[in-house]
Amino acid sequence: MKEGITGSPEHLRPEELQEQAWQIVEPYFGQEMETAIGQYHQFVSTDKATDNVREIIAAAFYGRVDKLFLVADTQMWGKFDPETGKVLQHQVGQTTEDDLELLDFTAMQTLQKDGHVYMLNQEEMPTDLPVAAVLRY
Repeated sequence: MKEGITGSPEHLRPEELQEQAWQIVEPYFGQEMETAIGQYHQFVSTDKATDNVREIIAAAFYGRVDKLFLVADTQMWGKFDPETGKVLQHQVGQTTEDDLELLDFTAMQTLQKDGHVYMLNQEEMPTDLPVAAVLRY
């Protein structure tokens, strides 16, 4: 970054240091997010962008998700079968002990395969659904 925090960080509480750092990097992350959302809108009418949660979960596992958009604090429970690529969703209260939180799983798979994850408010999402993705292929 061109700009930095001035002074000695030894005299700052961690919260103060984080606040000062965020003021510097927030515009960068905001620009990156807007570019990613623009890509989603550009590709939404093709097979390179989707808000189909089952397709996204499988795509993340297989390394196809480049950019993943999630609504913060949304949960989706169920199972993913890597052999078939099938997703089984369960309603809250109908979960079993071997269920996964599917959106966390999807985010982790995306990050492990060098994708980008954006946690947004529903108003910021490029779709009305709580999950969307730009795919690599």
